[in-house]
Amino acid sequence: PLDGRDPLPFLDRALEAVRPDPGRFREKGIIPVFFTDPEPAEGPVETRLLPSWRGLLPGDRYPREVRERTRELLHLLQPARFPHFLLFENYALAGVDLRGEALAGRFTPGGSFPSGSAGGPRRKKGPLILAVCGIDGSGKSSHLAALRRYLEGKGLRTKIHKIYRHGVFHDTVTDLTRLCAGGRHLHLWRIQRLAKLMDSVKYMVSTVEPGMENQDVLLFDRYLPTHFAAGTGRFHHDPYAREILSCYPRADMIFLLDLPAREAVKRLNERKERTVDENLYMLSRFREGLLDLARAEGQVVLDARAPFQENQKVIREWVDLVLRARRRGR
Repeated sequence: PLDGRDPLPFLDRALEAVRPDPGRFREKGIIPVFFTDPEPAEGPVETRLLPSWRGLLPGDRYPREVRERTRELLHLLQPARFPHFLLFENYALAGVDLRGEALAGRFTPGGSFPSGSAGGPRRKKGPLILAVCGIDGSGKSSHLAALRRYLEGKGLRTKIHKIYRHGVFHDTVTDLTRLCAGGRHLHLWRIQRLAKLMDSVKYMVSTVEPGMENQDVLLFDRYLPTHFAAGTGRFHHDPYAREILSCYPRADMIFLLDLPAREAVKRLNERKERTVDENLYMLSRFREGLLDLARAEGQVVLDARAPFQENQKVIREWVDLVLRARRRGR
């Protein structure tokens, strides 16, 4: 923390130490960050950074010398990540809220649309599409199994789909993520996200579409908001995710089983295996993204800590309303 002091001398000393042998410092994965005094003697530091910005950048009133030295230091320490830093800096200082824009869907050609309903216009034909989202440990699979039994009891042909597939594919993508630990092989961080997106497309084409005509209701264990929350949780902006997933039809209704991250970790501790994202920090990020999307789209948010039958009753009541509206052709 600078506590109102001039950052220039600190930058000069850092550059003097790093310039002769930057490789020695790169191995430590150092990224310089300045914490500014929110109310210095000369007044608050002016910045156009919006509240949802994830990261710290110099305020507008930092002089040109400070900015130039900061960029040089970042380039010496993190050459592979330096262009990414410049991208975020330019967006932030221009007042572009990348995370907010991504959540609102405004990076998609043609304007915004509800992220959980990505794709074409609302469908009046075809199976009803219902989805349950939530962070790991929130009870999605149990609620979907119960809902499937309820719908089949009404004589409706129902199938459950998972667009996040497990097995060899999931293990491979998880291994890619693990290789990024400690700031190493960071190009794989982007590749694993693209691999997940493309696998969801493959699942849609190979599994969902061929069986749509033979089903009355499709239930999804996670839907597109999970992809978008993961993207904004890991990055400020997840380019092309919405375009890639536009092959998915609009969901008729999405339920979010909201669970605090600490409670999710407790539940996950009872499982034999944990993924690299099943920790307090990442689960908190994913939860925040899901809640933002749910509020923007008017999804039904349920407290995952509530009694199972209580939540199931609410889900069934909403589903019955949607079924009646579908029968009336609305």
